[in-house]
Amino acid sequence: MVAEQTKKARAFKIGIFTVFLVVMVITMLKSVVDSSPILFVKIGQNAVGAIDFTLSAPGDSNAIIGVNTNFYNFQSNPFDSLINQAVQKQALEK
Repeated sequence: MVAEQTKKARAFKIGIFTVFLVVMVITMLKSVVDSSPILFVKIGQNAVGAIDFTLSAPGDSNAIIGVNTNFYNFQSNPFDSLINQAVQKQALEK
């Protein structure tokens, strides 16, 4: 290999550059493929919104809570009205 390198230095440099280029392109493609799920999630959230699902009560319109409610910042329990309604219904049934 050393003898070949001294005889044909230009061909050896082209070979080394080719190997470097192929490894670089394959690494870039693998990186793009590995990050594609993250990109699709970001595109989906930007197109539709960051809400993954919505829970709502069937039928009773008084039991529905606002969709874009941040429950972590509530000063009181957001379900207090639902609990009070359930207690009142149980009291009326007795």
